[in-house]
Amino acid sequence: MGTVSLLTSDLAALLSETKRRNTDLRQACEKSLSDIKSLVGSSKNESEILLELAASPTFAIPFLLACSTRNVKSCAIAVQGLQRLITSHRLNKTNLPQLLEAFEESTHLGVEIQLKILQSLPPLIERYGNHLGGEKLAKTIGLCSILQGSKIAVVANTAAATLQQLSIAIFDEVSSEDKLLGIEPEFEVPIGDGKSSGKVKPTAYDAFRVFQDICLLTEGNKSFFLANSHITETFGLELIESIISNHSQIFNEHPEQTYILRTYVFPYILRSLSERREFPIIVRVIRILYLILRRHLAILPVECEVALTLLTHMLDADYAPYWKRVLALEVFQGIFAEYSLVRKMYLEYDFKDGRQNIVRQLITSINKLSAEKPDVIGLRRSSTSMFIPKDGNLESGLGESAVGGLFGGPGADNNVLSVQTSSVRILCIDQLDKSEPPAMPDSYLYYLSLTCVNSLADGLTRFLLPLSLPNPSSTLKNKPSRSFTTEDKENLDKPDESLGIQRLPKRRTTRYRGMPINPLTVENHLLKVDIESTAGIVKDCWPPLLAAFSTFLYSNLDSDLYHNLVRSFQKFTQSAGILELVTPRDAFLTTLAKVAVPSQIFTGTQSAAQSPTNERFNSLIFNNPIGKLGGSESSTKEQSQTLEGLHGTLHVRNLLCLRALLNLAIALGPTLKSSWSIIIETLQQADFVLNATSRRYGGKIGKIDHSASNGNGEGSAGIISETTAVHNAVRKLMECTRDFPDESFVDLVNALCKVSVSTINIHLDDLESHSSPSLRKPNAYPESSKSSNTSSQKQGLNLGRLSLVHGDSLFALIRLGELADLNIKRLVTSSPESSGWDAFVKYFILVASSREINTTVRLRAAEVLDSTIFAAVVEASNDSNDTDLEVIHRRSLIAIEEQMYSIIRQGDPSSEMELSIKATEADIHCTALNTLNNILDRTGSSLANGWEIVFSILTSVFVMHHHGNLLPTTIFSGDASISDVISKSKSHFSRAEGGKTQRLIKAAFGSLQLIGNDFLSVIPQNCFLSLIDLLYYFCQQHEDLNISLTTITFFWTVSDFLRAKLTENGTSSDLSQPLNSKNDLLTSVKSNDFSDSATSLWLILLLRLTAVSSDLRPDVRNGAIQILFRIFDSYGHHLGVNAWNACIWIVIHTIMEVRPPLEIPLEVGDSTSLLNARDAERKQWSETMALILAGLGRLYSTFLPAFSRQPDFAAIWNLLHTYLHSMICIGRSEIILSVFKALSDILISVDESKAEILLPNESLDETWTIWSSQEQIILESEKNSTGVMDQDAITAYVISFKPLYSLICKRITVAQIQKLLDILKSCLLFPKLPPYFSDLDYLTPLQSAIIDVVKRIKSDMPGTASLILRSYSEFSSLAYRDNIPSAIPVRQGKSKKPTYISISVHCFELILQTVKANLHDEQIFKDGSVAYALKMLGIPIAAKYNCPSYATTGDKSLTLWMLASNTFIEIVHIAIDIGEKNQNVEIPVDQKLELWTQIVDGTSSIVKANVSSGSSLIEDEKFDIEAFHKLESLILPYLGDADLPDFIIEKYVDNLFLFSFVYEIAAVNEDKDKDVQHRLTAVFKGPFHGSTDGLKILPRPKMAYVAFASLFKLCTIEAKDSSQRTRLASIAIPYLLLRCALVLQIFAADQPLRGTIPIPKLQRKEIIYILNSLIKLSEHWSDNDKLDGTAAVDISKYKPLWKLFPLLSKGIVASKSDPIVLELLQASFEKIGGGFEIKS
Repeated sequence: MGTVSLLTSDLAALLSETKRRNTDLRQACEKSLSDIKSLVGSSKNESEILLELAASPTFAIPFLLACSTRNVKSCAIAVQGLQRLITSHRLNKTNLPQLLEAFEESTHLGVEIQLKILQSLPPLIERYGNHLGGEKLAKTIGLCSILQGSKIAVVANTAAATLQQLSIAIFDEVSSEDKLLGIEPEFEVPIGDGKSSGKVKPTAYDAFRVFQDICLLTEGNKSFFLANSHITETFGLELIESIISNHSQIFNEHPEQTYILRTYVFPYILRSLSERREFPIIVRVIRILYLILRRHLAILPVECEVALTLLTHMLDADYAPYWKRVLALEVFQGIFAEYSLVRKMYLEYDFKDGRQNIVRQLITSINKLSAEKPDVIGLRRSSTSMFIPKDGNLESGLGESAVGGLFGGPGADNNVLSVQTSSVRILCIDQLDKSEPPAMPDSYLYYLSLTCVNSLADGLTRFLLPLSLPNPSSTLKNKPSRSFTTEDKENLDKPDESLGIQRLPKRRTTRYRGMPINPLTVENHLLKVDIESTAGIVKDCWPPLLAAFSTFLYSNLDSDLYHNLVRSFQKFTQSAGILELVTPRDAFLTTLAKVAVPSQIFTGTQSAAQSPTNERFNSLIFNNPIGKLGGSESSTKEQSQTLEGLHGTLHVRNLLCLRALLNLAIALGPTLKSSWSIIIETLQQADFVLNATSRRYGGKIGKIDHSASNGNGEGSAGIISETTAVHNAVRKLMECTRDFPDESFVDLVNALCKVSVSTINIHLDDLESHSSPSLRKPNAYPESSKSSNTSSQKQGLNLGRLSLVHGDSLFALIRLGELADLNIKRLVTSSPESSGWDAFVKYFILVASSREINTTVRLRAAEVLDSTIFAAVVEASNDSNDTDLEVIHRRSLIAIEEQMYSIIRQGDPSSEMELSIKATEADIHCTALNTLNNILDRTGSSLANGWEIVFSILTSVFVMHHHGNLLPTTIFSGDASISDVISKSKSHFSRAEGGKTQRLIKAAFGSLQLIGNDFLSVIPQNCFLSLIDLLYYFCQQHEDLNISLTTITFFWTVSDFLRAKLTENGTSSDLSQPLNSKNDLLTSVKSNDFSDSATSLWLILLLRLTAVSSDLRPDVRNGAIQILFRIFDSYGHHLGVNAWNACIWIVIHTIMEVRPPLEIPLEVGDSTSLLNARDAERKQWSETMALILAGLGRLYSTFLPAFSRQPDFAAIWNLLHTYLHSMICIGRSEIILSVFKALSDILISVDESKAEILLPNESLDETWTIWSSQEQIILESEKNSTGVMDQDAITAYVISFKPLYSLICKRITVAQIQKLLDILKSCLLFPKLPPYFSDLDYLTPLQSAIIDVVKRIKSDMPGTASLILRSYSEFSSLAYRDNIPSAIPVRQGKSKKPTYISISVHCFELILQTVKANLHDEQIFKDGSVAYALKMLGIPIAAKYNCPSYATTGDKSLTLWMLASNTFIEIVHIAIDIGEKNQNVEIPVDQKLELWTQIVDGTSSIVKANVSSGSSLIEDEKFDIEAFHKLESLILPYLGDADLPDFIIEKYVDNLFLFSFVYEIAAVNEDKDKDVQHRLTAVFKGPFHGSTDGLKILPRPKMAYVAFASLFKLCTIEAKDSSQRTRLASIAIPYLLLRCALVLQIFAADQPLRGTIPIPKLQRKEIIYILNSLIKLSEHWSDNDKLDGTAAVDISKYKPLWKLFPLLSKGIVASKSDPIVLELLQASFEKIGGGFEIKS
């Protein structure tokens, strides 16, 4: 509902309530309602209506009058309506006085009315504040005061809250008034100390009077403005705090308000703090004081000084109770959390003369308080971790436990300072609801002290750190680079608005960006005063602050507090370092160093480390992979020496302090100068302790003893985390040195050198006397000898006399290496003397090559040296010019070479240390080789000078342990063959020892890979022979197979490069003269002619590759063979005649000499493993020979035109045939397969070359002889499953004939074709299929190849078509032949026997195609080929359901016999068209008889069921019926031909007779061998006994009726029919009469026996069919008695009925109960009677 509707409802309710009681109120309500109705009736909206109502001073009169009635119900309605008017700001301002009076009169009524009044007051002040000044404002506040005195709690509390809202709203109005222009001050108020006055504006005057009265009422005095008002002291203090908190700016800008603070508030505060007041009063007073200190220190400096002094004194235990001290310290906690406030206090007091040192006194008091009760915080003599519980459960506190023993032991108590036990959930200063001080832990005071010192250190760093960064964009907020502004100043130390502080301040880190800037040295800095005040705080306050920090560092703190403490300690130290205040900085660094590595570890004053508990700690901490800073192990000798003086170890707290020390070194490194000694010595000692402790307790690096930790492993996790952090800090420290100036860098180097010399077993004299490495060339090092001799002095290595420093021998060595790596630019670009290059190289080569030094140190020295060399090359390649880069390249390579050969020159080590030293030196060698690899990888493309050094380094792999004897480069002597050179090379490098050689080879191979892949273009021509030697050596090594395989691919790469180089130079790719021997190649390589030299080098590369091809490892030789032929494939097109001649007779002839090794005969008792090994080797060599054959086949087929241009081409072709024949003679199926594949490829190329290549007929005949002579091998393979040829080999053999036939097709004879087809048949009969292959649906590759070959044979030669047709016919019958299993199940697994089903299906179509394609060839009919085809097709037709299971896909699924039937019908159609219709074709009588015999047999097979009863399918029967109809239409016109003997027709009719029966009749089978006439006579004469047995139904009844109908059709003749037709009828009529007589006889004999039982339906149907057919047959009989002209009467027309008259007569009696049968019998007799002219 809208406001207008609500007001209308209120007025209506009020009118209803007062209609009879108050006439004035009723009239006023009616008038107001009338006004609303008049306005609502207009077109105005609700807002306009409310505006008009607000303009009317009489509209609110009903509500005001109702309040004066003192009727509760009326007053409640009225107050509600007035509240709505106030909230919607629609009350006329002239009604405000009456409104206040109405509210005042209603305050004594019900609670609901009182609450609504209170709810109305805040919006009243908010909306009508400008009109409620003066007395009206006082009266408004007075309403709250009246209701606050209510005994009802909800009313009193609401009144208090409302009064607080009104007070704040009044000051909000002051802020609004200050922003308005045009209001002049008119009221005088006191300001300053009260002796002066000033004028203020009206609202400010009201606020002054209200706040003044609140202060007076709080103290219990009488108010001036708020008459008759009363508030409690606590509520008054809360009001004062609320006003000051929300409007601090007004107090700073309005002097009259400052006057109230100075005159009323502060005296009350100081008085309350000095007196013994209750906790609720003190806590509220403290809160007000804290607000004034934070926000009004500048306007009340004197008063704040007094208050701060008073608060500082309150920290004394003798001056104030514990809870009061806590409140004071909580205030200081907030002050220190806001560093800008601390800085203001210092500037206001400590910085000025004549003022108290407030800040220093405060810090001193906190320091005093921190050490007040040592037992409360567990203060000890050394830094400790969290306490160990009294129950001795070490694991319960393991997450906070030590790394190793606890210094000082567990102690007598378990006091600990922790966030959990020492802090409170709510600050004491925030607990306003408490009437008594809350319970607080005794350690809470110390917790606050710790928080104060932490906050001060954090604030210092937060202010100074952004000012010290060289780039302003690196500040914590990532601001863009610009000058600092006032806004930046505020952001640096923005105050926290909350009364509390952050207990765990966020950790912030700043990335190091170079030497820090001292803000004090920056002139005209915007923050100059603040910077100076900060420096003053550090200089004046560091002693008590350090004391406080030290107290807590040695106290029992929990993990979080200790982390915060160390972090704050670090920040204060960093602040002192930024300001370059050396004394406080070094004091703090020294303290932190002592905590990080306590002196008790070395002095042994603590015995706790020897306890079993601490041994558990040690086993836990140091059995982890990162328990040491150095990451290495010291020697055994060092172990025994170091453990004697070690009495403790480091725990987590020590590591934390160590990390803080490192962070300080990172931040202040360039400014430390001589103070570096504090950092380095501490770090060295820590590393020493960690290493030594791990060994003393038998810890094995890399394992963590989880059994010593608690369930979740917190101890291990914390230790690992802290140690990792220390490692990261060390790494960051090293990284930041690259920004050091040279002087600072030298300071750090001097410190590290001192440590290294003091810990490694080496004398300074050795280092100084060690000359530069022996140089390969005098100018390898461009520096003069004078500078080298004095380099140590110029570098500042004036180490003097060093005292022994505890530490690991590797620590300084590693750090020196890191420094060199990080400062490599300095080492490369600066002079070697000043940068330290000479010293680094000499020092590390000496250490790496000295066998007296510990092996670990030697290895690490080699690693550092090699990494430094590589870094120098990289840096030089980035920054130096080409001349300098060449010098640095050569200097670096010589350093690596010298490092390796300095070890080799020393010879074999002594026998006592031989194994360890050799292993170490092999590792050093590997490291150097890896460095070479890295150098080549990075800068190999720019390496112009020094490749001979590179190959020297790589060659050293094969002479590592041979006293420096280098392998000679590849040299062919005059009478030495390539194989001799290879064998000598093998003898050289095979002497290298296994494991070490393998490591060296792997290391060197990386460089070889780079050279082969990327840098061939920069290698000089004279180095390629060495490169090819290296390739061969890496291939022939037996330590790593993968390297050998990969190296083989580089032969291809180098070949590719050499050929490309020839192409780029535009030179000829041919040799200038033929080369006949390998020695000629070497001579040609040294030729000055670039073309001859490069080509000969390429041929030598191929020759080396052929040598690898005979390797005993199959993968290696196979890879070499593949690469060799790939090279020929790619570049053979570019070779000239002479080059090809050299390739064929030197390279190819050599590869043809590769043979499998002779197999050793196996004995009877040989084990299975020997058999398997021989089989595996046999298979591997077969694969190798297959690759060679495939490559040769591809080579000859691709480049045969080039070969044909050779003058000795015939010899080349003969070479190939000889090689192929020798491969076949090996007698392995895999090799034979490859032979015929290669032969096929070669013959295809000859065929495709058209007339370009003409092979002599003798060559083709030779090829035919080789091919056709393999039949015996095939037959042997068929008989023996382990024969020399398998399915794949035979397939390849068959396929190879295709191109051969293309070449000899014009010369081939019929005898050769017959030979070919016989061979193909032998191949087809191979008794195994390929593995996991089935020939049910698809042809096997062999079958497909055979069919393809037969298809290719041209049939234009006489007799060829017949051979093809007979072959197809025979192929089609293989699936049904007796000597081949007809139904072989498809098995999953290996090879199985073929079914020949798929090839049979294919041959059906091929037979038909062949017949159609050769219709012009009468020979296929004359020689019986077509008859043979029909015979073969009849086999599946006759077998029918005994055929193998097969069906075609598609709409019509056809089985094998269906497909054969279709083909059979097509061929019959063609045969009849050719043999009968075509009078020009004369087929011999015997062949014609054979043809019709197959036609009749096939037709009979179609009619025949060949299934048991009920198993025939309807669709199959339908198919056979259609097929029979087609055949019948084809053969009936010609079946009665005079040339055909009667037995052919009788055979056809007899089959129809036999298959026309629907159910079994015994007489049919009993007399089937007798003549039909005899059987017919027997039916009529012999007795026949009936039976009541059921009928045995035969399958395919429809087909039986079709055959029956065909008999009737044969006997049906017309007058116009030919003699052939009449002949058919005369032969068929006896069979028809016999067929009908048998049924009628059974019917006549059986039915009388059945009695009343009806005739079986099947029998009745058959009788009806016979009678109907006989009647129709009689109607079509000829008028002339062509069958028997001797009839006594003219009955010829009805002779069939007359012959069956006796049986028909018997049927009359049997059918008396069946009218239909009886009617048909009657019709039959009528037909017979018609013949006798008998009329009915």
